[in-house]
Amino acid sequence: MLLKADLNDAKTDIVSVCKYKFKIEVFEWGKNILKKASTEKYNYIVIDEIGPLEFAGEGLSPAVDEILNDHLNYNYQLLETH
Repeated sequence: MLLKADLNDAKTDIVSVCKYKFKIEVFEWGKNILKKASTEKYNYIVIDEIGPLEFAGEGLSPAVDEILNDHLNYNYQLLETH
């Protein structure tokens, strides 16, 4: 399954953040979708979370950065939850 990180996956195929583990290939899949979305003229693009990986330039970066830096095409609102 693409989205589920398995304990049998090679350590090089997994990114860990705190107690969470992610497959690197899922980030590649997500970046491709975000890059495609950034070239389309959608009314809304919803990014559920920008977390530690994105702030470190990993995870869904640079696709998220491209969307947030595209001031001409998008209005965005960052929501902080606790």
